[in-house]
Amino acid sequence: MTEKNIISQRIKELRFNSGLKQKEFAKKISVSPASLSAYETTVKNPPIEVLCRIVKEFNVTLDWLCGLDNKIRKMGKFSEMIKAFVEIAEFETLDLEYVFEKGPHLRIYTCGELNYFFSEWIKIYKLYKNKTIDNSLYEAWVEKQLQEHNYKI
Repeated sequence: MTEKNIISQRIKELRFNSGLKQKEFAKKISVSPASLSAYETTVKNPPIEVLCRIVKEFNVTLDWLCGLDNKIRKMGKFSEMIKAFVEIAEFETLDLEYVFEKGPHLRIYTCGELNYFFSEWIKIYKLYKNKTIDNSLYEAWVEKQLQEHNYKI
């Protein structure tokens, strides 16, 4: 099953398990019913900001939503959410330039604190990818952030 099909299947599953109609689910994640239908039928892949709203609104992990984990674990702490995003973003196939370099209008999450984390993480991650800093420094920075954000959502 392709990545697109997994995301589509998980969105449908989540909507069904929540007992919501497409119109209701679409409203909760701030998309049109037509867009939601396109996501559910694999016509379109939802952008990362929509995936983030689904994660927030329905308290599921991004790993589960993207098919990296089969357990629909609920996230209880900001650190769990940050860890999931970082793990997803570290995949070589994810085009960070496209996802994160759209400018200030792109908001990963409606929480300003997490927006700040991601703006700082992008800087550190680029330093790491460009080999300006080594893996141990990068991992230490991420670990420090996880410890600082280890509180309930």
